[in-house]
Amino acid sequence: MRDWRPEHLIVRIDRTDPSKNIVRGFLAYEKLLAHHPELKGRVQFWAFLQPSRQDVAAYRNYVRRVRKILSDLDYQTYLGLFENMVLHEPMFPELLIYLDCQPETAMARIRRRGRPMEQGVKLDYLKALQQAYYEFLDEMKTFGVSVLKVDWDEFMPLSQLVGTVRKHRESLPPQPAARAYFR
Repeated sequence: MRDWRPEHLIVRIDRTDPSKNIVRGFLAYEKLLAHHPELKGRVQFWAFLQPSRQDVAAYRNYVRRVRKILSDLDYQTYLGLFENMVLHEPMFPELLIYLDCQPETAMARIRRRGRPMEQGVKLDYLKALQQAYYEFLDEMKTFGVSVLKVDWDEFMPLSQLVGTVRKHRESLPPQPAARAYFR
C-alpha cells in the first residue's frame, strides 16, 4: 500500500460519536485545502467511520450532519476533478479503475442510504449512466489507458481491492509518466 497511497494521506478511524468531533475534522480538512490550494490533488483524507448508538436521536442527527458535510466535500472533489480533467489540457492516467455496479444494485443502495438528495434518482437514469460509463471506458482504451473493471455489486475489503489493482498494474507494460491528449 505504501507505493499506492497519495503523496500525503490523512487517515481517521473512529465512531460517529458527537464527542469525537468528526464534523470539525472534515471542516478542518476543507479549510486546509482552502488555505493551501497547492495541496489539492496531493493530499487525501480517508475516514473510516462506524455509526454508534443510532438508537439515540442526538447520535442519529449527528450522523446526518456528518453525511451532509461529506456530500458537500464530495461535490468540491468533483469540481476539482472536472477542472483538472476538462478545463486544462487533458492528461491520461496509466490506469483507470472502474467499480462496476449494476443499476439495480445501485438503486437498492440509494434506497438503503436514504439520502434526501438521491431519492429522485430513477433506474432508467442509472442504466443510461452505466452505458455512458462503458462508452467512456472504451474511449479511454483508444488513448492507451488501461482499464481495470472491478465487479462492485458486492463490496470487497480494501486490502483485496488494493491487491487486485497492484496485480493489474504489475501486468502493464512500462508507460511514460503522463500522456497528453495533444501529441
